[in-house]
Amino acid sequence: MKIRLGLQLNEDSHLPRLENAVLGEQFFTPRAFVQWLEKFYGIQHPPGDVDHLRIEQYRQLCAAYLESAPDVFFAASFRADQWATAAELLSRRDELLSAGLRLAVLANSPDLPPRVLALARIEEILQADSNELDLRFGFADRLNLLIAATLAGRHPALDICLHEPEELLPPGLRRLLDSLRVTGSEVTPIPDPEIASTDSDLANWQRKIVSGQKEKLTARADGSLILLYATRETHIAAYLARLLAGNSAWKPALLQPERKQTLNNALTIEGLPDQGVAVSSLARPSLQVLKLVTTFLWEPVDLRRTLEFLNLIVKPFDNHFATRLARSLANSPGLGGPEWNRTVAVYLNETLPKRAGYDSRVNEERIREQYSFWFSRRRYQQGESVPKAEVRALFNFLLNWSRENVNELEGANLTARKTLGAQCKRLVELIDALPESKLSYLETERLVRSVYEPTPTTFQSRQLGHLPSAYHSASIYAGVDELIWWDFTEKDSNYFFSRWTTEELAYFVSQHGHLLSPKQKNDRQVWQQLRPLLHSRKRLVLCLSERVDGSEALPHALLGDLEAAFGAEELAKLTVNIDDSGSAHGILANFVQPVFKPEPIQPLPKPRMQVQLKRPSHLTTGRAGPSETLQREYETPTSLDKLIYYPHQYVLQYGLRLRPNDLLSVAADNRLLGNLGHRLIESLLEQKMDDHWDRRQCYDFVDYYVPELLRQEGAVLLEYGREPERVIFTQTMRRAAWSLITLLQDNHWTVKGTELDVEGYFQDSPFKGRADLILERGNELAIIDLKWRGKSVFRSLINNREDLQLNLYAEMMGETPDSVHTAYFIISDGIMIARNDQAFQGIDAIAPDEDHAVIQKEILNKLRATYDWRREQLAQGQLEVRTESTSGALDDLYGPVLNDLLEMKSSDANWDDFRTLIGLLE
Repeated sequence: MKIRLGLQLNEDSHLPRLENAVLGEQFFTPRAFVQWLEKFYGIQHPPGDVDHLRIEQYRQLCAAYLESAPDVFFAASFRADQWATAAELLSRRDELLSAGLRLAVLANSPDLPPRVLALARIEEILQADSNELDLRFGFADRLNLLIAATLAGRHPALDICLHEPEELLPPGLRRLLDSLRVTGSEVTPIPDPEIASTDSDLANWQRKIVSGQKEKLTARADGSLILLYATRETHIAAYLARLLAGNSAWKPALLQPERKQTLNNALTIEGLPDQGVAVSSLARPSLQVLKLVTTFLWEPVDLRRTLEFLNLIVKPFDNHFATRLARSLANSPGLGGPEWNRTVAVYLNETLPKRAGYDSRVNEERIREQYSFWFSRRRYQQGESVPKAEVRALFNFLLNWSRENVNELEGANLTARKTLGAQCKRLVELIDALPESKLSYLETERLVRSVYEPTPTTFQSRQLGHLPSAYHSASIYAGVDELIWWDFTEKDSNYFFSRWTTEELAYFVSQHGHLLSPKQKNDRQVWQQLRPLLHSRKRLVLCLSERVDGSEALPHALLGDLEAAFGAEELAKLTVNIDDSGSAHGILANFVQPVFKPEPIQPLPKPRMQVQLKRPSHLTTGRAGPSETLQREYETPTSLDKLIYYPHQYVLQYGLRLRPNDLLSVAADNRLLGNLGHRLIESLLEQKMDDHWDRRQCYDFVDYYVPELLRQEGAVLLEYGREPERVIFTQTMRRAAWSLITLLQDNHWTVKGTELDVEGYFQDSPFKGRADLILERGNELAIIDLKWRGKSVFRSLINNREDLQLNLYAEMMGETPDSVHTAYFIISDGIMIARNDQAFQGIDAIAPDEDHAVIQKEILNKLRATYDWRREQLAQGQLEVRTESTSGALDDLYGPVLNDLLEMKSSDANWDDFRTLIGLLE
């Protein structure tokens, strides 16, 4: 039987592909070859991947040895990371076993090097009759068992053709080959590549590489050697795909050292057959969920990981419910707060029963069970340990979910679900193998990392007519007429370090154990890297880009040889610079070449100052059906602000109902701190405080309330490393709370209410708002707007008479109060900002001599006039687009009309979601 044996010679990935497979000829990697031979001797290889279990079992053996040798060389490393240290030691143990060294026998050798002695002692513990610990067979153990079994000669006579030089093969494989020779098998090396005697660029370079001649080569530009160059790999992919599509008779072989979709996507766009590339990625949702579930074990809550879990496309949780919870967390980052409890109650008691009523696929009981499992479980502090059973329950739940409804899945989704199930199964097995009854935070994370690995997924099967392809340089075993070397960049390690000292290597040689040296490993890599070049017969196309996946890429080592062989000037004749319109200098003269069409940059048109609406009456309202022009169900301070200053925002948001999508991410720090500050002051003012609250009472309340507030609504501030921010927030709230209480007590104000609804009518339009804080003093009222920061901004608003919201609230209070005062309280500075000091003595008033009642009246009169003017514009279909570039022309257009209106803005709107639509983005 003919066997082709190579380190990268996979059955389904080698070049050239034989159109008519030779009967009895097979391609094997060493691992596949060993597995094939085991069948003849009844040796059963372990099902699935057991490496994670072997590492855990070896970890326990190392721990047992440390009890008798606490100062062994790996003791410090083992204390720092038991799993990684055990994995490294097990790898070394397997390497020595593969080389034929029997560690347990060597344990009593007088001249054994200390590190090897430690490995031998651990092997002694493993093989002792009294030992209860186990170590599953690895590849090295199976190899030794097979070598001993082959002496029986029950396998067929083999004709083995080695793809790599035998002296560069791993020691264990060489030992197996020696054993097969004894039983009559023939082992022959692969013949050297035949280099054409022609005078082509490719043949000349091949001869120079083989012979080492020093003379520079002159480029003939005959098309036998082509370098496709571009800044990005996507440019080369598009060019190459178009070249292949335009020359349908051209069927080169393809070498793809990295399995990525870039070239495959370009080929399918051009209508060419799919290559069926199996792509590995850790970013798939099915794998992401594996590393996120442990976050549900710990306190404080990791909000970002919880949000990431809820936002996953594939997860063991109802998507509809997850979106609601994610939105709640984004607004109020914490579990168990008012917003969270309200969201959960509304969904479980109202929304879910409705869904189950009209959609038979909704399993109400299952959704409730999922919520309870993930969000109602007991959590442990990160400094504590969690029972092993709790961790196992997580992955067992995930395992059972991965097996649900698999009959309804297909393709990549089915593969992803199976991959997740397999990794969960390995985790459950690994947890069962642990002797510990409790696990720390770091140990649970290490568990996941031990099995968390990408599994290749094929999004589309290979289609008829695809290019023959290989994925490693050493997968090319014979001559290929034409070859495209995709992604001609550095992929292999360019350095090798010995794991063993000179003393240890000398000892291994004395015991007839020959390990591969760094020089041999480097020689093997160089040998493999040359295969694509030396096996190309007629044409070799190299694809070189400066950047791959957006990152800078190093060129392949052979590029240096290519530049040295031809020189820069001659190499330019062989280069197709795709970014320079792909000028080919005749090297592609026999091909139909892609045609480049210049596409000049077309900037977006500048904003127009006005847009004429053809049918303004067709804009929808807050109620169903068309009505009068944008007659909303009710106005709010925000909607009025948009209508007055930036009408395009008003029409696009409320008329056309355009909304930005929620990113469902944790609120930015300033917004979060503002929400927390609001909540704390609201709770503070709800207390039954008398006129004698002192500083200590205030501070005690803040210190008591902040931890619970953060747990429920600001859990991100409880994360590791954010203690300084928590301290600053607490100190800020202490100062702000006492400042506010002092202002209230000194000026004899009492709290009428917090977060009070304000309703009424403005110009016959219903109006609704919510006041942060309303105070009363006799027959006077004070409306306070709480702000986290922005002292200069709100001083400017008052000074420019643009504090519309507060004046609108004052208007809605009716005629009962003798006076309605307004002010801003800046929490981070602990100061009150008002127009005068009639309500709060001692503050820095903006205009202490002005009568606030007169000013309120003037502002409201101008607001009414501006509101009517804007409504009239919309009724006539005139939509103003006010930006920094159009404000001057608009003011000139309106002229004296503006004198009786509120002063218009001269800058772009802050946080405008419609900048692209109005032409502000270039």
